[in-house]
Amino acid sequence: MINVQEALLREKIDPWLTETNLSALATAALGVKTRCHDPVVLTGGCWNRVIAASIDDGSHSLVFKVTPKRADADLQREFDVLRYFRAHTALPVPEVYLVDTTGDRVPGSVLVMAKAPGVALEQLNDRLSDGERAEVAAQMAGHIADLHRQQAAGFGGLELTALERAATWPEFWLPRLDQTLAETREKRRDLHDLLAGIDAIRDALPALLDIGARGTLTHYDIWGGNVMVHFVDNRPYVSAYLDAFGYYADYAREISSMFGLGGQRFMDVYTQRHGLDDTFDVRHAIYSLKMSLQMACMYKDTSRPVDLATGFLQKVQHFLARRGAASASTTSRTSCDTSDLPQSQ
Repeated sequence: MINVQEALLREKIDPWLTETNLSALATAALGVKTRCHDPVVLTGGCWNRVIAASIDDGSHSLVFKVTPKRADADLQREFDVLRYFRAHTALPVPEVYLVDTTGDRVPGSVLVMAKAPGVALEQLNDRLSDGERAEVAAQMAGHIADLHRQQAAGFGGLELTALERAATWPEFWLPRLDQTLAETREKRRDLHDLLAGIDAIRDALPALLDIGARGTLTHYDIWGGNVMVHFVDNRPYVSAYLDAFGYYADYAREISSMFGLGGQRFMDVYTQRHGLDDTFDVRHAIYSLKMSLQMACMYKDTSRPVDLATGFLQKVQHFLARRGAASASTTSRTSCDTSDLPQSQ
């Protein structure tokens, strides 16, 4: 994954990443004299420099997420969200120790947290046996189903009050879809027919996405790179979920963004623990359609994202057609069956 700020990070942050500076940060974070050694840059950062370093007592490693931006609200929010998840949910997330956005300790902002044991699921997938893969999927389903039991009024960040969040889910999510559609029109002019099909159903989406006034607490960015798996006694355990956004949202959106991660085993366990409502499938298709468009813009040389988007659009179209047919049938029966009505004289 290419870091979009790589040149700036190399100039401003990398010269600062010495064992001496990291040790001073670790001491401030842990509250005891600490020496860091063997720092290594972790993959996966898009905006920040992410470094892991061992500490001198050998008990565990620390992760330093550094950005050249002072007063970085996103880094402060990540600290607050992770701390909330650890205090109020059972979802395993890294323990956070320090956030500093003043620019006094680093040339920017920094978040210090414990390094979750294990490696990312994305790196393990090809090496897992069928049984191990099923075990990981079942654990994930249990974690996420338990998280999804928590609800609150409104839609948006967990740090916001109910009045500060969007009152309805379409109000929160549809502007994100519209932005994706605009970007796709600009970057993929060859997808005119697909985009025209989406435009044709756009007015029906608010009703399809109306899930009431209460949102479900979600991680909001679960994929193979954000799920850490650790082996203990030759058995895999999901040790942490990284980069939690912490939004009250539609639980179907959370599952769609995983793009089949965990497969049928995940869905079987999740459904048993949490259940699915009647319009889950069509909402799942809508969210998956948006993500497929994003991938179509990112990976222009492959047809798979476009094929996926076309399939998800067809699912929504078929749902609307069936619902329209059912509505027409009900209307017809109501208007034609007059045998029980008093006849006019």
